[in-house]
This record gives sequence, C-alpha cells and structure tokens, in this order.
Amino acid sequence: MAIELKEISGALSALVAKVAPSIVRIDGRAHHGASGVVYNAQGLILAANHAIERDEHLTVTTHDGRTLEAKLLGRDPGTDLAVLEVDAGAGLAPLPFASAGDIAVGQLVLSVARPGKTARATSGIVSAFGESYRTHHNGRVDHYLESDADLRPGFSGGALIDTDGRALGVVTGAIVRGTTVAIPTATIERVVRELGAHGRVRRGYLGVGSYPVRLAPSVAGAASKTEGAVIVAIEPDGPAEKAGLLQGDVLLSIDGQPTAHPAQVAAALEDKADVDVKIELVRGGEVKTVTVKTGHRR
Repeated sequence: MAIELKEISGALSALVAKVAPSIVRIDGRAHHGASGVVYNAQGLILAANHAIERDEHLTVTTHDGRTLEAKLLGRDPGTDLAVLEVDAGAGLAPLPFASAGDIAVGQLVLSVARPGKTARATSGIVSAFGESYRTHHNGRVDHYLESDADLRPGFSGGALIDTDGRALGVVTGAIVRGTTVAIPTATIERVVRELGAHGRVRRGYLGVGSYPVRLAPSVAGAASKTEGAVIVAIEPDGPAEKAGLLQGDVLLSIDGQPTAHPAQVAAALEDKADVDVKIELVRGGEVKTVTVKTGHRR
C-alpha cells in the first residue's frame, strides 16, 4: 500500500510539473496576484474576469521568472472570462484543452494555479457535470462543470486539469457563490473568438419583454406546442418594433429553438447578433413565421 501511495504521489507531482509552464501569474489588481492559462502560441492568456480589476498596466509572470507586459484583449463578465495578449515570441507553452466528451463525474482532477512565483495545486474530483446554464450576469456557459478541488486565494483563472495533463476548463469562484466551477472548452473557444473579433462578446437581442404563457387548446394543436412567451413590452426603435412585432404576440421558437420562457428567448439569441432569425409566433390565434434582424448588446 505504501508503494502504491508513493507512486500516486509521484504521478500527481509529475503532472503538476508538466502543466506548470502553461500557468502564469497575472498582476492586474491591488495587493494580490491572479492566475492565468496560456491558451495558444500567439500569446493569448486566459484569466478570470473578476480577478483582473484594471485594464492597463498588466503584467504576466512566467514559470521561469520572466515578467511580460500584457494587453487586455477583452473581457466578458457574463462568463467571467478575460483574455490578455503578450508577445507571441515569448515562447510560452500552450495548455491542451479537453472536450466535453472527455469529462465524467468522479474523475480525478487537479486545480493548478500560480498566484505567486511558484505553481500551486489542489486535488479533487469532478463532482458535477451537466447542461448549459445562464450566469447571474446573463452569460451562457455551455456545460456546468463543478469540482470539489479547493479554490485557494489567487486560484481563479487557473486550470482544472485531468490526469492526462489537459485542461477541462478555467476555474472561478465568482459564478456560483461558494462553489468551484470551471468554464469549459466550448465556452472558452466562443468567448475568445468574439473578443478577438470585436473586443467584447456580442449577444443578440430583440428588444422585447416577455412572460411565459400557456397556449389555448385551439392554438396549441396548430403550433404543436403548449407554451410560449407573450410579448408584454417592446423597446422603441428596437429590432422587434422595426420588424413589426406587437404586444400580445406569443413567441414559440427562434430559428427552431423553443421559447416557452424569457430565459429561453435569451438563450436562443445568445449567438445571433446582427443576423436574420426566423421567429414562429402566435398572433390573433394564428401561427405565423416572421423574419427579424436582431441587434446586439454586451
């Protein structure tokens, strides 16, 4: 048994040493350092948005003690992600990221961070892995990924690592109070893409207020649905008003995604900024399909 424990201990220590060059310290707030993850060879660094309090005078400290000036490429409070950029010639080692199919409840994980000069780690398991959800800042995270690995001060922005040395996500304690969650790969890829292109994450919107409602039996049969979201307010000169949507219209779906609740309306529009969408709705007891050009907001 002692030999087995020694082997396990050695393997975990080797795993931390393997990924440590991809974990950096970020100085972006007073008195405390934060952690970051090297995302690619072009010099992009992932961080937790809440741990980066300023937009300028940012520095990154590497595993070998170098201090690099960093530029804030963008931040997304909705998913608590920020992306920094350093000189692509700095020779930083990107961390490979795992996909959702590589994650299972109960698997052993490490949380690896660099709040100081050296890498630090805590261990645990994946305690929950589920569907997408919306944060309290109205961002969509593609999978709920929770770990019981302890989140020490300065660990936010570090990586949740599997036993193959791949990142399952970027850890943060700011999205679900009192719980360590990780922002998964799919969300990271989407946010990095948006920040790189626009400097912010654009989220589509219609400019309506809605409320869940059950459909009358006579309409439910034609709509093949029992619930929708009735429009109770329309923003002046917003996308919905421009497209001729009316108070009292009942939204059934947006590009095929059900909209039985205002949260589903927001989710259906998440990745549809400034594009035409097909909206199925009920107006005057009849099911109609209209095309609306969405707007965007942060």
